[in-house]
Amino acid sequence: MFGVVDISEISGLRLFEDPNIAGEVKERLLKKEQVRFVSEFSFEEVKRLNLYGTTRSGIIIPDWYIAPAIEDGKITGYIEQIQDITPVIEDLK
Repeated sequence: MFGVVDISEISGLRLFEDPNIAGEVKERLLKKEQVRFVSEFSFEEVKRLNLYGTTRSGIIIPDWYIAPAIEDGKITGYIEQIQDITPVIEDLK
């Protein structure tokens, strides 16, 4: 879905550096909340910031679910489930 060229490039990808995730979502995650949201995802931003190599371009509309992984009361990482709903949105237009 994200056109990743080399899987090793996304290992350790910093969720909070992704400009496609709104600040309010990041704030909720830091409060150990689970978050579900729909937003535009720009591959041009990924390329501009050199986050990872991608074969994709343009914009998609993903449905995101992100939950913090918590161990001993501390966030150790995040679990993400992402589904591209662009075709559904396009059909509604």
